[in-house]
Amino acid sequence: MRIRPRLRAVLIGLLFLLLIACILVAILQKKIAPADLALINGDIHTLDPALPAARALVVRGSRIAAVCLTDAEAKDQVGRRTELIDLGRAFVLPGLIDGHVHFDKAGALINDANLMAVFDEEGLRQEIRRVVALIGPGEWITEGLWGAYERRTSGEEGGGGGELKPAWRPHRRMIDDLTPGHPCFLCRFDNIEWLANGAALREAGLETQPVEGMELDSDGKPTGIIFQPSPAFDRMRAAQKPKSHQRLLAENRAALKMLRESGIVEIHDIAAPDQVERFVELEEKGELTCRVWLEPGLSRGLEPAGQGFAPGLHPKTKQPSRMLRYGPLEGDIDGIMGARGALLSFGSDWPGTSGWLCRVHPKYLIYAAVTGRSPNGEPLPAWFPERRLSVEEAIRAYTLNNALAVFEGQVRGSLQPGKLADITVFDRNLLKIPPQDILRAEVLDTIVDGKVVFRK
Repeated sequence: MRIRPRLRAVLIGLLFLLLIACILVAILQKKIAPADLALINGDIHTLDPALPAARALVVRGSRIAAVCLTDAEAKDQVGRRTELIDLGRAFVLPGLIDGHVHFDKAGALINDANLMAVFDEEGLRQEIRRVVALIGPGEWITEGLWGAYERRTSGEEGGGGGELKPAWRPHRRMIDDLTPGHPCFLCRFDNIEWLANGAALREAGLETQPVEGMELDSDGKPTGIIFQPSPAFDRMRAAQKPKSHQRLLAENRAALKMLRESGIVEIHDIAAPDQVERFVELEEKGELTCRVWLEPGLSRGLEPAGQGFAPGLHPKTKQPSRMLRYGPLEGDIDGIMGARGALLSFGSDWPGTSGWLCRVHPKYLIYAAVTGRSPNGEPLPAWFPERRLSVEEAIRAYTLNNALAVFEGQVRGSLQPGKLADITVFDRNLLKIPPQDILRAEVLDTIVDGKVVFRK
């Protein structure tokens, strides 16, 4: 059947109009595609000099889609499936980055014995009872560090002074009844004295056959105190069983929980190969709730580079990754310093040393940097008052500077359209409150890669 020329022209015109209409609909749909997440009614500090303060944020996928001066701008992009958070004028910052932690040690101090502030029998029993409830049958209880704060008479954070009392020393009888199925080998903060319970002594064959390095009571029975170095210490170490894989994962999960509750969206960690493998496993299980920037450490030298790794590559896939990746390998450091120069970068060193617990919550480091004092008000030793920072400088060192330090300032570290949606929300504006109130600040929300990983 032949179509008349005029009718043909009409049909072609209609088809053309239909095509234009479809294109316009697609453009409009793309333009008004609803947000995945919208934060409104906030007090937002962006660290973007072009727009330092804002009221609302819009997130699509893993990226910030818009930084808005009004709630109405953000609400225009809210759809049926948008997660909408009314911040109630809470204080919003770029996600906080901790530039130096020891992740596996932190998890161990959370889920294993932490005796740093313990110097009496009641405290020892309370902590051992807590750990027993967390671990599986037959697992050893280790760590400890008893006596770390004992002589700081002004409290666990401060300098001390006053008359020193004789140091407290534990005895195996204080915990034997709590730990029949859990060998314990706990260290004093200086690693010179150790406490073994009855189960551990039996594992090492030392309960009835004491050797050099064991302390005995007046009846010739072991008190549980073992000295290092000594043959007794070597026997205990040889008998000690490593932690199970599931227990190590549980410690990792405990550390991740503390990080997200503290508003930390990324850590820079010197991780041993076995910890790197656990990071990969947690990521594959969907449990890695903060970004990890891996530093191989001096012990591994150029080993990762020799295996084909480079900065920014995932430790398993060797593909570019923003969630879990290697940072500069040994040999790259000089180039970084030459290219960047010195940059103020904040890291907590969490969990600290054997004699001092470093807190990971950023309010403690910000407070110390601004006031020059410890959380209990004591002046910090070797402090230069003229070098105190402003709150603004401390925030920058925790956010944009730490992103710049790893060459990722173009995608992280400030709240700008196109950057990764890593966000930390506090219950008060740290820039406006008196310095002493910084210690009362709490994290309300932690958002990593556009996903809310913590809500208080």
